[in-house]
Amino acid sequence: MAEPRTGTPSERRSGRQLVGWKEIANHFGKGVRTVQRWEADLSLPVRRLKTGRGETVYALAAELDAWRSKLEVRHLADGWDRDEGVSTSGNGAWAASRKNGQPNSAKDATADDRGPASAEAGRRRWRSPGKWRLASTAALVLVVAVAALLFVPRREQAARNPADYRVRPHSLEVLDATGRSLWAHEFERTLVPEAYGIQDGTLRPNANGGVIISDLDGDGTTEVLFVARTAELEDRRLYCFGHDGRVRFIGRVPSVARFGAQVFEGGFFAERVQVTRDSRGTSHIWVTILHHPYFPSALAHLDTAGTERGTYWSNGHITAVEGARLQARDVILVGACNNELKASSLAILDVEHSAAAAPAAASEYQCRDCPPSAPAVFLVFPSAPRFWPLGAAQRVSEITVRPTGFEVLIEARPNLGGVRYRFSSDLVHVDAGLVDGYMMSFATAVRAGVLPQAGPFDPKEIWPVRRWSGAGYTELDNRVR
Repeated sequence: MAEPRTGTPSERRSGRQLVGWKEIANHFGKGVRTVQRWEADLSLPVRRLKTGRGETVYALAAELDAWRSKLEVRHLADGWDRDEGVSTSGNGAWAASRKNGQPNSAKDATADDRGPASAEAGRRRWRSPGKWRLASTAALVLVVAVAALLFVPRREQAARNPADYRVRPHSLEVLDATGRSLWAHEFERTLVPEAYGIQDGTLRPNANGGVIISDLDGDGTTEVLFVARTAELEDRRLYCFGHDGRVRFIGRVPSVARFGAQVFEGGFFAERVQVTRDSRGTSHIWVTILHHPYFPSALAHLDTAGTERGTYWSNGHITAVEGARLQARDVILVGACNNELKASSLAILDVEHSAAAAPAAASEYQCRDCPPSAPAVFLVFPSAPRFWPLGAAQRVSEITVRPTGFEVLIEARPNLGGVRYRFSSDLVHVDAGLVDGYMMSFATAVRAGVLPQAGPFDPKEIWPVRRWSGAGYTELDNRVR
């Protein structure tokens, strides 16, 4: 589903790459545990590359050398022991601790414990009280300087994190929280800024699922997920950028799908992206992929490195996606049109088993190349006859997760009447109610000549909700308000 990038050409030109903790440690002549502590406490410039098999650690030798010079690590390195923390250095000029300013152990407390020769040298060197006070002052200044170096990069990193964006016809510009430009990425194909809710150069709050700025890895740096909505639908892809603007991966879309005897070749494009987090805090990327001009669609499940975890196939366009936790399980709720029944559907997928296909009784709506498994739960909602003249199937326009369950809003068209279904988390019962203005919107459409006249509301218009059992549909326990 994605092609990881190992670095920019400028990185590769900047010097030798050191791959793995062992090579990084050898560069300094230190142990692996030592350089790992340097990364955690002194911001050693180590990079990570996520792959399908795990994570690769690497660094650029030139950056390591620059870091050593900047932090004066030549003076600090003698004080980092292989297995202790920061201990007293051999020349007696550095005395520090990792816990509350106290020595890590008894042997760190005095220079005499380092052996007779070293202790005698220490006594000769610090015999003068004036020199001792001068050295103490210098050590204190050095401690304060190092502490400042530890915290300033973190503040600077937060300031450099993406927080906003601008879309122009050929570029994506990313800004920090103050509105300062961080980086820009140029696209060969022409983008459509209006597709992100942008008019006259002004960003509107709703980006229609085209842009997500989030800390995907939980490491304090912010990534940017961007669906490149180009003028040509088939060129639309998902891009994942690191906080510094480097491309982490580019999502791919299917090239072909088979439903029944019909083959849909080409015509697939990325439409929306969404991120959910499971109960362990792990991020999951969900990409809605549609087909133009026909009905197949898919929801691709990616990890933060762009590796495909599974794909759900629908026999109607996917219109809403929401993560939830139901009955102690991490799930994803997928609302879509159902072309077989000319209705709307809701699939509930386990996050860890997201490869599935919507069930269908008619062979022409059965996906032939899809995983054989069905969703954990598959529901079909009734379609109100008064809206049938519109032609298109009614759609799931919104999914809202509640502490005790979830709600699904079904609409024939946006702002043209709707029904809200409320489910308990165990799906034992469902409560259905009309959205305010349901009949008023219908009457307005009749006066405008969009819909023909129909009789008064009948509760049978909005029930029953049916659930796929594996061989057919059964009715849920419905309660109509």
